[in-house]
Amino acid sequence: VLGPLTTLTHQTSQLEGSQRDLLPTSGSNDELDFLAITINRLVTHVRSRIEQNETMLANAAHQLRGPLAAISANVQV
Repeated sequence: VLGPLTTLTHQTSQLEGSQRDLLPTSGSNDELDFLAITINRLVTHVRSRIEQNETMLANAAHQLRGPLAAISANVQV
């Protein structure tokens, strides 16, 4: 009885960072399909937030390089 749930649990633990690497669904529209779809949405949402944070951090680092370079140049003079 728990075989499909065990399989889904194992597949969830094997998710990697690739966007195409999501849990498969059987197409039977049962509770396990609903669970897989919900997990896929969650994983996609988390990946999107991580990408947004990485972009924000890269932009902030880029914006700080100029003023830090000016301060460093003034300190050296």
